[in-house]
Amino acid sequence: MYLRDEAIVLQNVVWREHDAHVTLFGREHGKMLAIARGARRWQAKHRGHIDALNQIEVMLASGTTHETMAVARSLRARPQLRSLLSVVSVAGQAADRVSRLTEPHAAEPLVFDVLQELLNVCQAQTQEWTAERSRCMLAACTLKLLDALGYAPELEQCHRCHLSMNEDVGFAERPFALVCRACADRTMQTAPSFSLRLIRFLRRRSLTDCLAVTVEIPALRFACDFIESCYREHVPLKDLQERIPCSLLCS
Repeated sequence: MYLRDEAIVLQNVVWREHDAHVTLFGREHGKMLAIARGARRWQAKHRGHIDALNQIEVMLASGTTHETMAVARSLRARPQLRSLLSVVSVAGQAADRVSRLTEPHAAEPLVFDVLQELLNVCQAQTQEWTAERSRCMLAACTLKLLDALGYAPELEQCHRCHLSMNEDVGFAERPFALVCRACADRTMQTAPSFSLRLIRFLRRRSLTDCLAVTVEIPALRFACDFIESCYREHVPLKDLQERIPCSLLCS
């Protein structure tokens, strides 16, 4: 049986001498693991099409443990994305998080749309991002991924008393949830001004709008730390200890 889908290449890792182990995320079939036979040979038909972060049209032959790549045709290569180190770093980390948060063959079209939106925003950039801008964009993308998968935190009501929260919130460490001032204790970190408003903004607005946001550094750090904590809560510890494959950044 063959699977045909539009997919984004999450990873492309060397396997054996001339083959490649490719992780894809398809619009209709979700995460797919495939072996591209002979893909690292100079005359390979897949060469150049299955680089990490490419958007491709793919046809896979189903197998017992993995799929074998039959056809791959590049739809969007996004060369500008790879010319800026800070931008491709964010895109690579986002692709890695999609791979860690999803299971094979679980259709998640909203996740595909979030990753595609980020890659389109990255492709449009003409200059490097600052460290704060990079962290903000990764946090915004991560929050949208969590939201699409049903893992997003509660941002409207206090985790303890379930009343509506204003800007004056605390930060509960376990579980990773926001609590109001009345429920917070001395061990919790107090959120800087506009932190909750920023987290809500990153969740609701497009990534293009998130790129243009301007906020004070303490509020940005709190928001990013909170989103990172939520992400780590849903990823196994052994996965977090693994390094991001170099193919994500230098394909």
